[in-house]
Amino acid sequence: MENNDLMDALGRIQCVDPPPFLFTRIEARIAARVVVPRARLIAVACASAFLLLVNAAVLTRTSSTRSGLSLGDVVEVMGMNASNQLYE
Repeated sequence: MENNDLMDALGRIQCVDPPPFLFTRIEARIAARVVVPRARLIAVACASAFLLLVNAAVLTRTSSTRSGLSLGDVVEVMGMNASNQLYE
């Protein structure tokens, strides 16, 4: 019986028109709140550039000093299975 009452109540719900220019007001409020200070923007850009330079330096240093390990040795050290067979 409760389901029928609930369905009757839901059947009487009607659409409500939003206030005029609601979307425009929402966009304006969002645009007013999202302000990134210039100092923070410069700090993030400098930190990103520094990280890229450090990564490039590490990559060039490690690529110039190759170790004698082959891919098979790495797989064995990590305890991985070198075979692609599902059932062995």
